[in-house]
Amino acid sequence: MRVVIAEDEPLAAQRLSNELSRRSDVCVVELCRDGPSAQAAIARHKPDVVVFDITMPGLSGFQVLEHCALEDMPIPIFVSAFEQFALDAFRHNALDFLLKPIDSEALHASIDRARQRMKEVSAETLARELQAVVEQLRSERRPEGPHVTEFWVKAGRRNTRVGVEDIEYAEALKDYVTLQTATQSHLLRSTMTRMEALLPPHQFLRVHRSYIVNLDKVAALVSGEKGELTLEMMSGRIARVGRSHAAALADRLGRK
Repeated sequence: MRVVIAEDEPLAAQRLSNELSRRSDVCVVELCRDGPSAQAAIARHKPDVVVFDITMPGLSGFQVLEHCALEDMPIPIFVSAFEQFALDAFRHNALDFLLKPIDSEALHASIDRARQRMKEVSAETLARELQAVVEQLRSERRPEGPHVTEFWVKAGRRNTRVGVEDIEYAEALKDYVTLQTATQSHLLRSTMTRMEALLPPHQFLRVHRSYIVNLDKVAALVSGEKGELTLEMMSGRIARVGRSHAAALADRLGRK
């Protein structure tokens, strides 16, 4: 079985590759870091399965599948750090949806199901089914893009909805991001790059390598004695402003 891995986080991509390379029945033919390279790899290798990260630079996993030629269509397995994508992935007939961090047992089970699926139906039937997925993607494409309106954050057995409109800022914390509202902090496994892509840009702005702020929640821009800038949010919390982001912030606040 030939597999393409499309994952923009290098460590996550390497973990997937290492795990699948343990199998004698799987050959990982290419690792891709963005949507366009994944699209090219599918056309070049014609893999049986593609493990897609849903949110990638250039094209999302959904969009890569949509752009595939019928004869190149692989069996898709979608992965994401965000649970709210699960419903979309299953609605688009993905073979599987895997939530990061990916459990090795779940990954191997997905590959086994893909192999079984290939045995059960003819290539022609599988191509028709996946073509139906593409048509559904086209009919459901929204012009506003992939920006989310809410996050579902898992803590133990509890899943909490965090509306984008309630977020004051997102703060980087190693391999996680803290979503800070007026009253609570929610820990989400993600990166700032991903958050920047998912949060609506008309409302949110990256102001520091560790902060993305909701401009609607800014109460004041404060200058320190040494020229450093901070943002006072409506809750009274403080977000730092990086020097390289100051001009863009001033422009956006001026326009608001």
